[in-house]
Amino acid sequence: SWADTTGGYAYSHAIASNATDGVMDLGTLFFGRSTRANAVNGDGSVVVGWQDFNGPWKSAMWRRNPDGTYAPNQYILLNAAGDSTDEFNQMGECSAVSADGQWIGGYGDYANNAEPWIWSADSGVINLGHLPLTGTGYVGAMTADASIVVGWFDGEMWGDPMTPFIWTPTAGLQNLNTYITDELGLDLGDQQVSVANCISPDGRYIAGWGVDNATFSTFAYRLDLGTTTGISHRGTNHL
Repeated sequence: SWADTTGGYAYSHAIASNATDGVMDLGTLFFGRSTRANAVNGDGSVVVGWQDFNGPWKSAMWRRNPDGTYAPNQYILLNAAGDSTDEFNQMGECSAVSADGQWIGGYGDYANNAEPWIWSADSGVINLGHLPLTGTGYVGAMTADASIVVGWFDGEMWGDPMTPFIWTPTAGLQNLNTYITDELGLDLGDQQVSVANCISPDGRYIAGWGVDNATFSTFAYRLDLGTTTGISHRGTNHL
């Protein structure tokens, strides 16, 4: 989350809150530049989001101190031994964190060829790749143990059409629409999934939105990877 903690200076700071300490201002590395929190792990010990400095939103990770306060945010670095002030070594905005706080995922940008990515202290940055005819990639969510990652890519031109993805360490990067039809055996009909931005901690359910190509309307969906039940469309079970 974020709030204007600056007294009206037109920038915002990431915040964290709990019942004991209330709202805590997580601050910024640079006076007059905004930060935002996008996700938090299971016990609140790791908060992730972005730090603004020179225009692009770059990765930010806050870790909780033993006294309950949070240390200043750190960048996720493409090369851990490289320059932490180099924007081409700073990963893009963080968007997801595993339950134990060990894994973080985020948005691609010019630092890593616009690929969605995940990171842990042990592995370093893992770029998830690109799907054909896609632009920038975004991690939407991950399971509690980061064994399944979902997200989407913008299209090459003006961001459309969006392409959803599912990634696992063993199967790698896959188009979620292809996964739904080929792996799960579902007939999507006129529906096309565009974005996957939620996944349950156990990896059973994926949620997001898509487009009905017959009516040009959008729809929300929930995909059950266990029993493949979900949205009923025109009397036929699809997602």
